Amino acid sequence: MHRLLALLFCLYLPWASFAAKSAPVFDVVFDIDWTLFYPVQNPMDDKTVSLPEGYFRMADGVVDTLIAIHRKGHRISLFSGGTKSRNHALASYLLEQIAARGEASFQFYKVLNFDDLTLRPGAKDDASFTDKWMKDLRKINANLQYVVLIDDSSKFSVPGQERNLYWIEKTYNFQPQFGRLKEHDGYDAPTYKEWLQERRKIISFSEHFLRASLLSATEDPLKALWEYRSHFRMCRELF
Repeated sequence: MHRLLALLFCLYLPWASFAAKSAPVFDVVFDIDWTLFYPVQNPMDDKTVSLPEGYFRMADGVVDTLIAIHRKGHRISLFSGGTKSRNHALASYLLEQIAARGEASFQFYKVLNFDDLTLRPGAKDDASFTDKWMKDLRKINANLQYVVLIDDSSKFSVPGQERNLYWIEKTYNFQPQFGRLKEHDGYDAPTYKEWLQERRKIISFSEHFLRASLLSATEDPLKALWEYRSHFRMCRELF
């Protein structure tokens, strides 16, 4: 009996090693403004960063999400149309918060900025920012099979890279608590459900991504991620 168990254990080790090595490594690319951070008018709390460009309040669940993705062995980058100095300052803040949680080895793979954006062919000079510029994910990894961009705008995708986008949909101003405002500019969550969805947007992505990244090699992880985001896959798995 002991010999049989030893034999099974020896047979298991190479398989386990192969399975671990064959798990794909994703490039997870986060937008900054309205995704990882909210531009705010005043310091909100201890999650607010003060920079020459203004105040930025970190979204809920960001540090936990970055740590969870890092611990699974994936690479994490930032890609924002902000200035290089501002983007690196916010990246440094995140690194400090992550290191304070004991993850001193964490580093961003790349931090890309306005200079890394791609001009949309045929864009007019007076076009809006999102209609004028694109984020070419090949600047992160030429192989787009395991690259995902998390962004609040669906317009930044380069043609042909739409499937690499995890769109967090319409975003709202940061509100510590939900409350119906007498005056708002259309960027304040109008319902509790939308306010809660806003506060959970990064947490929701983390849950969906970690599920999709663990699927078998025969699955299309980017398609699965879209299905989780749209809740189609969760309904299918329930029934």
